Amino acid sequence: MPYDILYDRRFNSANISKITQLTYKGMKDGLQEAIALYLQNHTAGNYISTEYDNIVDWYIEHHDLVRWEDCLNA
Repeated sequence: MPYDILYDRRFNSANISKITQLTYKGMKDGLQEAIALYLQNHTAGNYISTEYDNIVDWYIEHHDLVRWEDCLNA
């Protein structure tokens, strides 16, 4: 992510639009929809991989990051 924000890129969908119908939405709307869909499909106890979750929790704890759940409860 730090590398990605160093560059300003423009996206041209002209070639993609020739083969499919795409609709674009604002970033805020897209993120809200993606988060709502994630939360709907990943309710408590419905994890795909507890081992992966444990690794992510360890990483968050050891790199002073904030958990999503902590943001919701703040």
